[in-house]
Amino acid sequence: MKHYLSVFVSVFLLSCSTGTKNEQISGAATSNKKSIYVVDPELVDELFIVESHNQQEYPFKEVETQIVDLNEDGKDDKITLFIIENWGDPGNFQKIRVELSGEEPYEFSNYGGWVTFNDNYSISEEIVAKNQLESQNILLLNATPNSKLIVLFGWVYASEPGLVTIIDPLERRILFNKQWDLQQVTDIDSDGFLELHGKSVFGGTTEVLDFGNSNLKLQKIN
Repeated sequence: MKHYLSVFVSVFLLSCSTGTKNEQISGAATSNKKSIYVVDPELVDELFIVESHNQQEYPFKEVETQIVDLNEDGKDDKITLFIIENWGDPGNFQKIRVELSGEEPYEFSNYGGWVTFNDNYSISEEIVAKNQLESQNILLLNATPNSKLIVLFGWVYASEPGLVTIIDPLERRILFNKQWDLQQVTDIDSDGFLELHGKSVFGGTTEVLDFGNSNLKLQKIN
């Protein structure tokens, strides 16, 4: 019994050591390493999929496909966007599918609609220039020396910022999904880790999402 207890304690301490608050993420590049972000639940709002929609089978039409190596293993991966056919609500596409080579594909849907850059959600030329894809719908960023992020933008309604959805393609999960006015993508200290600057309210306080820390959260700055 003492032997099993000591093993459990050792494993627990090891797991805790990989996710401490404000821990700097290693920049060593490995082909199959997954990111280790711990996400504040307040950063991820639910995507707009109401119960009535879930009960129906909607016909989707492909909008765009991008072939790119998302995990630096030398193999082609695929990102595909889809729009619901004959859909009258706003948005240029409602579904994204990610297929990593040799793995089962996964999808996220948003019936509130994601949009093309500057069709409704304004993106600066400086941000567009950082895109790793030739795309006006998908912003692919090198967030750290060994990980990429897929960024999508939602419809801007009246005086509220549009949705920003950030997907970690390797962990197959959403790291950020909130109404947010993305204003700047920087690497201030040139360490290879991006900082995203934006505002939750137009004209409000600037916030930073720093991908150099494993504990993701919005930090207000003056």
